[in-house]
Amino acid sequence: MTRSRPSFRRSRRYASSVETRQATSAGDNSPEEDLLRAAIVFTGAGLDATLKQLIRDTLPTLLERNQQAHDKFEAFAAGRLGTGEIADTR
Repeated sequence: MTRSRPSFRRSRRYASSVETRQATSAGDNSPEEDLLRAAIVFTGAGLDATLKQLIRDTLPTLLERNQQAHDKFEAFAAGRLGTGEIADTR
């Protein structure tokens, strides 16, 4: 007698329950959907925080060592700030 793996049985049951819920309630959210949605939101927040910290840690060194990067960053910052003035970034 061959037994299927428990994870496969669980994923089949989960898929079946999701299909049943979708068929019976188009507007209601299941707890599983809410958890998956929360996981996506928290993952996005983690990536956002990581990239912001990476920029904070590396940008000053990059701008000190590379004049072209410094000039382009000044132009970018001036355009985004809307002042049109070049700020002293050193």
